[in-house]
Amino acid sequence: MFLFLFLLGNIAIFYLSGLHNVYINKHSDTYSLLQIPIIIGACAGGPLIGVILAVLESAMDVAFSSLSNSYTDVLSSPFAGFDAHGYHFSGNIVSIFICFFSNLALALVAGWIFKALKNRGQSIWKMILVAISAIFSILFSHIVEFFLFNSFFINFLPNISYSKVFVGYINSINWLSCFCKWTVNIAIDPLIVYAARMLMKLD
Repeated sequence: MFLFLFLLGNIAIFYLSGLHNVYINKHSDTYSLLQIPIIIGACAGGPLIGVILAVLESAMDVAFSSLSNSYTDVLSSPFAGFDAHGYHFSGNIVSIFICFFSNLALALVAGWIFKALKNRGQSIWKMILVAISAIFSILFSHIVEFFLFNSFFINFLPNISYSKVFVGYINSINWLSCFCKWTVNIAIDPLIVYAARMLMKLD
């Protein structure tokens, strides 16, 4: 329970401090740190903890994105939108599936991999396993987002030339942010999961 509340508090802090959007450069290309608590919860507390955190984080993401007007927030909420070249681009019902399914993929893949292989080695193996779980869960979540966006979301876009630019932009930032998330999570997640599991044993 302490681990769950601690990670849920981190998600709230990330939103309030703006860490749900970390700028890659001076432009609007961003990635999020919100997957860190989900992956940590799934590995340290089990897939169920990860899934609960993923659902709560997705609900908060929909709420925050609904009040935003950035390019990428339309993927998280059907109520988000932005104006470009005189046209209004907005989210659609597919945004809900993109938001929830990609986060659930993070929790389930990370939790299942760690749970299946955690008993095959010592502490150093478990830290390596957290990194492996993070790599595959982040990759799978981005594949889910890529598939839902390109298969369904773009069907609701206005039939204008700028929509092709928007599609290309979203696809490029999707994979660019994937590499950024890998770097951050490989460096942070194993240490925090190891510390959390040690504290739970002491308790």
